[in-house]
Amino acid sequence: MLALRNLHRLRLVLVYWPLHSYWIQLVLQLTQVLITCLQSS
Repeated sequence: MLALRNLHRLRLVLVYWPLHSYWIQLVLQLTQVLITCLQSS
């Protein structure tokens, strides 16, 4: 049962980590856009 639980946790990490890194990239891009907008105005 322990190995099964670890597999489940590993699957959760594999599913959620790409989403997490995608959101981080999105936030970074948004902040860059905001900074450039503030600098140009």
